[in-house]
Amino acid sequence: MRYFFLSILLTASTGWGWAGHYAVTAAALDRRELKDFLDTKVKVERIEDFLKAEKAGVAATIGDFYTWLKTTGAKRFKAATFDTDHPTVESFLKATRLYPKTKFRYLHRVLPGEKVTGPLIAFNAISPTEKLDKNFATGFQEQKDTVTTNRTVLFTYADEPDWLIDYNLWSFPAYGYGEKPYGKANDPSSGAPFHMQFSHENFLIRKLVAGIEEGMASERLELFIRLSRLAYSTNHPYWGSRFAAWAFHYIQDMSQPYHAKAVPSETWGYYLNFALSSDKPKIVADTTQLVANRHLLYEDFVRGLLEKQYVTPNELSRRVYGALNTGDLKFDDVAENEATGAKLFTKISAISAAAAYSMDAAVQAAYGKKLTGDPTYNVELDPAYDNQAIYREPSQLEPLMKEAMSNLPVAAKGTRTVLAICRGRSS
Repeated sequence: MRYFFLSILLTASTGWGWAGHYAVTAAALDRRELKDFLDTKVKVERIEDFLKAEKAGVAATIGDFYTWLKTTGAKRFKAATFDTDHPTVESFLKATRLYPKTKFRYLHRVLPGEKVTGPLIAFNAISPTEKLDKNFATGFQEQKDTVTTNRTVLFTYADEPDWLIDYNLWSFPAYGYGEKPYGKANDPSSGAPFHMQFSHENFLIRKLVAGIEEGMASERLELFIRLSRLAYSTNHPYWGSRFAAWAFHYIQDMSQPYHAKAVPSETWGYYLNFALSSDKPKIVADTTQLVANRHLLYEDFVRGLLEKQYVTPNELSRRVYGALNTGDLKFDDVAENEATGAKLFTKISAISAAAAYSMDAAVQAAYGKKLTGDPTYNVELDPAYDNQAIYREPSQLEPLMKEAMSNLPVAAKGTRTVLAICRGRSS
């Protein structure tokens, strides 16, 4: 039974959450209240310089993080320390238990339709585990200027946790993550447990599946909020924003209903039938593929419309963009001086889990039985699949648009609330 649920997490291998965090972030931050901060110029700072300058603070922040982690009852970790005698990138990666071969590049994410001079860097050169998709904008340029803006740092690096930092961590016993629960060791999905967390499953599932709530997205959110607060408070705004962008990534992932609910479409009867079935492997395989297809379709839907808004906007793209940059600035019941991100994480994951069933139903209604109801079909492997085609049929999309109009403001407010927590202020 444990294998069943863990296998469901495999989802689409090209992404663990929003496939275009940069686009979600750029839209969510497009607010008048944030303009002065976002347009402020900041010096591009090498991570080596930050670690050396703030080695005592980095060590203390990481130590406090592990103290907090122990209080949560987490099991998959071994506390580590940052070596202040050797404040190197290697020491930082070991202390934070990130992929030890991570290379921190200094980049500018090219927005769709943005005019640029000079060569573009393809996405798979930044994230070698990913494959290119001709339908989506994926260009980067090297950050050659010595200054940039908070805005550019935040949207450029909101996707960075999907590049390599969470890659293949099960191969490093010293990190204490335990055995790889699912997925291929060298596949992008090897990082999925850091980007999904099922904290709101029902009583039956919790009883039947030991460890169903052991996802680690909340831990990542907490670590990077703490590092961002340190950087902002010690006058290192570039790293304040870059760490904040990483924190955005995990809260945005958890705003995605497919990351908060193991099997969104099924009810109690499904789990009872599975427990009594004599062919559990087939149920596992079929359910995994169906969830994977629907997950990917919803992310393609949102990302495609957000990118369209930059180049050839239409009614749907304007509505999706507007859902992210209007409404309340943040979650007012989560104070900007919160000591941790735990309250925000619990709030957003609960909202997402509650919305998962209706979201899944809307995806099925929008895309039809072939793409969402055939377990022998894999949308990622279909050369005829055109993620743009469905945008030409707006009348079919209203159920999905309705769900997106409810879901996207959660991602946006979560993003802006994380920024407030990182900065220690309300705007």
